[in-house]
Amino acid sequence: MTTQANIAYGLPDTRHRTITWICVAVLLALRLPYLTGMPLILGSEPEWLDPSFQVTTYAIIAFLIWWEHKSLPTFNIDGLAIAIIVLFKPVQTIILALWGRTGWSSFPQPGSLVILVIAIGLAVVLWKAHPTTIAFSWKSLGWFGMGSVLGIILSTAVSLFMIAFLKSPVPPNPGSTALLAPFYQLGYAAVDEEPLFRAFLWGALLRSGWRNLWIWLLTAVLFTSGHLHLLNTPNPVVNLMIIFGFALAAGGLAWRLKGITASLGFHAFWNGSPLIIYAVSTILFK
Repeated sequence: MTTQANIAYGLPDTRHRTITWICVAVLLALRLPYLTGMPLILGSEPEWLDPSFQVTTYAIIAFLIWWEHKSLPTFNIDGLAIAIIVLFKPVQTIILALWGRTGWSSFPQPGSLVILVIAIGLAVVLWKAHPTTIAFSWKSLGWFGMGSVLGIILSTAVSLFMIAFLKSPVPPNPGSTALLAPFYQLGYAAVDEEPLFRAFLWGALLRSGWRNLWIWLLTAVLFTSGHLHLLNTPNPVVNLMIIFGFALAAGGLAWRLKGITASLGFHAFWNGSPLIIYAVSTILFK
């Protein structure tokens, strides 16, 4: 479609879409060969690897939200998703400090301050732009809650399966501080991965003419590829199958609900339910 036609139909021009694709490609490169590949190459994970990934990924996601602020529904992003992205990335650095972590991404270390500046900058530019595509919806809040409950249920079920049938150990008591784990994971893992796999990559492919079914499968494969470090764990094939199933579930939520709010909650509470898993597994297996 020509640039003139794009303008006539209210679609972004070729330059605009090219910049979006470049950003998505960089995000994929950061998640796959950089974050996943570097430890495999080096034999261990350098201290600087995760903080540099976190800051750079967050900066690009913030830029893409501003860049595509007129087309955010195409990318499964609504007002609640943006609020979560703006608020919980800095919040997870504060939770790290509450847990006694002193790394580069723990508040008020340099990485956390850069993240805070990015969050404030994104909030300011969106406030000035007044995009009509990010209105708050109570329905979206309900989807977030539904995704969170589903994450708790499925992560607990998977853990019980691993303990019962694959002889995985009953997890130790993570302590009361684990109550903060879902909110940490919301800013740490969910904000980094859901906007990439279930929002911007999904929307860019959709705008390029792909069908949702193939996008759903491709994003699940790519997401699983970003967890190849599980090859170095007990039951690696099973672990990767679980990750693939997780990706299908998260992608299915984003696809069917046309938004990532449910998958953000699903991701956060799947990763962040160690206290519930400990309680249930202790009752059943001890």
